[in-house]
Amino acid sequence: MRIRTTVARLLTIIVGSASGLVAQARPDVTTDLYYLSLNACLHARAEAYKSSETLSNYSVIVQDGAEITRGFPTAVDGFRVEYLDATSLKRRYTQSKAEYPIVALAPMKNVGNFLIVNCWDYRVRVRRRRLTFGVMGGWNVQWQYDCASGKYAIVDVKRWWLQM
Repeated sequence: MRIRTTVARLLTIIVGSASGLVAQARPDVTTDLYYLSLNACLHARAEAYKSSETLSNYSVIVQDGAEITRGFPTAVDGFRVEYLDATSLKRRYTQSKAEYPIVALAPMKNVGNFLIVNCWDYRVRVRRRRLTFGVMGGWNVQWQYDCASGKYAIVDVKRWWLQM
């Protein structure tokens, strides 16, 4: 009888813990600098490629960076976003047999009074069973803290090109 009680308590703890994980609320992306940077990058990218086929129906693939993009919604201000990890990127290439564009966010940098989030514009393909990224450029989203409002504000979104 004592073993049953112990097992029942243990199961209750495990089930309670699991349901707590499922019930966790999504993070508030309206104040997340990475999410806001992604939004700014996608708009800058759409403006740069508006006459190109690179943006098909405002659908974008973003490299899934677990620490950066976790909890981001699949719709970002009018863009349909698909977050893919390395395995999914390989699978997508294998299915399409064609190079395709993705966006990736890099960890934030502190440069003087600014925080800068790099938004990379890649072309993905698989060569010899390895995932390769061709860097096409990107955007730097520059943030500065506004003491009056107590929030970070975008100062600039600069496009950059790969220089060889």
